Amino acid sequence: MSAYKVSYTRDTDGMWVAQVKEIPACHTQGKSLRQARSRIREALSLYAADARTANFRETVVVPKALQVALDRAKVQRENLKQASARSTRSLREAVAKLQGKGFSLRDIGELLGVSYQRVSQLVND
Repeated sequence: MSAYKVSYTRDTDGMWVAQVKEIPACHTQGKSLRQARSRIREALSLYAADARTANFRETVVVPKALQVALDRAKVQRENLKQASARSTRSLREAVAKLQGKGFSLRDIGELLGVSYQRVSQLVND
């Protein structure tokens, strides 16, 4: 299976331009990044037999100031994901302890500030 480097940049009209680095003549554009991704496979099929299954190593090029904001947002999303996992572990632990002391799912939910359905999910996971 082949692998190709594909870059995506926005032109002055706001269109996404996709280009295969290894095949300079292979390029296309789309109104959205998704559309450009789809169309670059179509364009690649004119040059490579395995275009439908080829791996793409993609680079999305945005202005530096926007890239800083994107990177910051990605870091924050990862931090949130980790915090959510820690929160779920803590909730499970509290649910197990409270349930072990005979508390009902509804009371546990009330005490933890979550629905009793969420408590049930935590018990059954």
